[in-house]
Amino acid sequence: MSSEKTLTRRTLLKSAVFVAPAGVIGCTTLSPDGEPLVQATDPVARAVGYFANTGDVPADHPLAATHSVEQKCANCIHGRGSAGPGRIECPTFPGRSVSEDGWCSIWAPLI
Repeated sequence: MSSEKTLTRRTLLKSAVFVAPAGVIGCTTLSPDGEPLVQATDPVARAVGYFANTGDVPADHPLAATHSVEQKCANCIHGRGSAGPGRIECPTFPGRSVSEDGWCSIWAPLI
C-alpha cells in the first residue's frame, strides 16, 4: 500500500464546509448589528460607482458627472429605511446596507 495521500471527493466536500464560510466572511464587513455593509470593492458597488461618503467622490469620476455633495443615500428615492445607526437599506444591494452618507450613480431625489 502506498503512503501517498489522495484527494477524494468526500475530503474535498468536507473541506469546503469549513473554507466557504471563511471566504464569505472575508468578503464582507459586518456592522455591530451583524448586517453586512457594502464595500467599495464589491462588483455591484463598482458598477454603480458607490462611495461610502459622498464627499469622497472624485470630481473626475466617469459616473459622477451630475454629483453634488448634497446627494446622499439618506435622501435618495431608493433608500428603504434604517438598517441601524448611520446605515440604510438599498434595493441595489439586497441583504446588505449602505452608509447614509454614501452616494452612487443611480442616486435620485426623493419626490
